[in-house]
Amino acid sequence: MLDNAGVVGGNEVFKDRETGSRWQQSSLKAISGPLQGERLELYPFLLTDWHEWHRLHPDTSVLKPLPGYAERIPKMKRNDPARIVGRWADAAGHAAGG
Repeated sequence: MLDNAGVVGGNEVFKDRETGSRWQQSSLKAISGPLQGERLELYPFLLTDWHEWHRLHPDTSVLKPLPGYAERIPKMKRNDPARIVGRWADAAGHAAGG
């Protein structure tokens, strides 16, 4: 499990809970801690939009923005996937969790 540990040189850094090592996002390398110099393995992923994802996975649950979230970040577009944060909801937008 990784937690955000800040930014170093303009790059996100994450700290792993198991060893306390700090990992730089851009290089995937541990920059401090007992695993310093080791490199994380990159797993394949799919970069897609909601419509394609929903076509492939129609039973997917999504996150629904908390009330007021969009107002705090006015530059976001209405359908920007980055604004889908908050609580779980099903594909129809019904709350599915806390």
